[in-house]
Amino acid sequence: MVGNAKMKGVTIKTFLPPFPPQKLLCSSTEITQDTKCAKAKVTWNPPKEKFEKYSLRITQLGTKQTILPSMVGHMGPSVLKMPDEIWLPKETQEHIAENLKPGERYQVELKSMTDLEKCLDEKAPKLTFITKPFPPCNIQIMVTSDGASVSWSNPDCEGHTSLTGYKVTLKTKADGKIVKEECKSKAGSNSLDFENLESTTEYVVALASLCRDSDTSIDRRNPYSSPQILEAQSDFIEKTFVPLPKPPTNLMLESSQSTFMKFKWDPPTDFSTKLTYNITVHALNPEVQAKMSDDIVKETESNVFTVKLPEILGTGELFEITVETVVQISEKFYHSSPIKRVFLTKPLPPDNLVAPVDDEQEFVWNRSLSPSVSNYKFKIKREDDKAMDFWVEDTAHKYDPYYQNEVKFKIPFEFKVGIEYKINIYSVIEHEGKWTESEPLHEKATAN
Repeated sequence: MVGNAKMKGVTIKTFLPPFPPQKLLCSSTEITQDTKCAKAKVTWNPPKEKFEKYSLRITQLGTKQTILPSMVGHMGPSVLKMPDEIWLPKETQEHIAENLKPGERYQVELKSMTDLEKCLDEKAPKLTFITKPFPPCNIQIMVTSDGASVSWSNPDCEGHTSLTGYKVTLKTKADGKIVKEECKSKAGSNSLDFENLESTTEYVVALASLCRDSDTSIDRRNPYSSPQILEAQSDFIEKTFVPLPKPPTNLMLESSQSTFMKFKWDPPTDFSTKLTYNITVHALNPEVQAKMSDDIVKETESNVFTVKLPEILGTGELFEITVETVVQISEKFYHSSPIKRVFLTKPLPPDNLVAPVDDEQEFVWNRSLSPSVSNYKFKIKREDDKAMDFWVEDTAHKYDPYYQNEVKFKIPFEFKVGIEYKINIYSVIEHEGKWTESEPLHEKATAN
């Protein structure tokens, strides 16, 4: 109250604005999964002198909209609502703001109030912050035996205009040792490759969204201060993966008969875990495969394996052999890339060979029961001579597999009278430039 000595009986009343709140702080460390929104916690200390309540504004920067989150959030019955601000009782020293867009810049302004006055604008504390972003989504991991590639998508919700990139950390699961740590810019591809990893070792890759921006608002109390750098990071999303086991090498055929094959391979090196192998046998001939109904699939701990094949039908046929390394880690099975080769079973020999007794007669035999055979090889030898080879193409069977069973063929060989000859005949099949012979059918003949 101020008295005016020159004007007796007249007084003028003025109301000074209250002191502003102190130590305004704001942090955004929570997100709400069901609403895809962020939360922020605002705290402060009360002003030094008397006041009656607070006025709080939270505004999303970069837009003209004033956000009033607490009108939906945790308001007590004593909180009053105004068109563009909220009033809080004087006992309040913190406030939870809800339904904020994640990864966005917001400004919070807090003023102390009396019934008729607010604290001065230039004294009212203001703070700019970035709400907590959501982590990346749709994380995919592709693995090889010594590397991995991880890819992801941007957060699948509104907001995130302050998103600048992602933090990616790779570590071993057993001891938590960090193998690689890198920040990927949003301007680049949402993927990262890891190289020189250890096969069959468990790794954990963790990804988080990064937001970064500057506070361009002017601090009226210190107009020459440098802009503050604002940062926010999402929770990490972790994915576990295992580089595939190394495949076996040098798959080779050790022996082949008409109804079974024995093959082996070299185990992969540098393994400390127990290895097993999956073997798959697939007939290339559709008719044979149809009779087998399904591929033959076996499991073994040895690097040598023998597979039994269908009688008659499987003889003289091509089979694709696939071998995979399999390891078990943390109750899951991991398969290597397959190693494949095609092998041929031996055909069945012909039957009932009848040798000629003079130069005019023909050799007669029954065809091999192996469906794919259309060639035969003769070896004719005298005891003191070198054996001579003759090849016969069974053209009738080649173009008509159901042709009559008996084959007759005259071989251009001069038999000497009274001499005994040893005759072997083989069924033969060609594959990749190599001929596979059946077991021989033996016969002896003496020319008259």
